[in-house]
Amino acid sequence: MKDEDGAPRRRSSFILRPSSLMPFPMPPRIIVALDFADAASALALASRLDPSKCALKVGKELFTSADAGLVRELVRRGFRVFLDLKFHDIPNTAAQACAAATRLGAWMINVHASGGAAMMRAAREAVDRAALEANLPRPLLIAVTVLTSLTAADLAEVGVASTPEEQVLRPRGSPTPAASTASSVPRARPPC
Repeated sequence: MKDEDGAPRRRSSFILRPSSLMPFPMPPRIIVALDFADAASALALASRLDPSKCALKVGKELFTSADAGLVRELVRRGFRVFLDLKFHDIPNTAAQACAAATRLGAWMINVHASGGAAMMRAAREAVDRAALEANLPRPLLIAVTVLTSLTAADLAEVGVASTPEEQVLRPRGSPTPAASTASSVPRARPPC
C-alpha cells in the first residue's frame, strides 16, 4: 500500500476483531500519550483534558511506576484508556494479562504479534470472557507487528531476513523469512 505521496505506507498494528463489534459508538480521533514517569504528572495533564474529546495512552514506564490504580482512576474520570503494554508471552500468560487489563476497564489493549497466532487467539478469548464475566465493554485488542524503531539490520540480528515494511505487510499465518545464511547475520552480543 502507498500513501498519497507514493511512499510505502507502514502499518504497525492490526485489529483482531471486526470493527462492527467495537463496544464504543465512536472511537476518539486523538489519543494523548501520558509519557510520564509518575502518576501525579499524568493526572495533572489528564485533569486539563476532556474525556469526550480524546483517549489516553498508558505505556510501560507509567504503568510500572504508577500501578493499576492509575488506569482505574483515569477510567473513573471517563477516559478511554489505551493500555500500551505489548503483551508477549506464552499464550496462557499473555491471555491472563489481557484479561486483567480488561477488568481494569481498558478501552484498548495490545499484544506483540510475534507471540504467535495461538497467543493472540488466547488473548482474544480471555478478553471476551473477562468482559462478559465483569459486565464490561470488550476492549479493542490490537497486535503490534514490528516496533517502529527496528531497522532491517535489527531484524537480521534476530534471524528475520526482511525489511520492517515487508514484515508488517506479510500475510498473517505465513512463515517469517529466516536469514539466508548464518554468516550474513550479524550476531548480537548477549546483554550479560
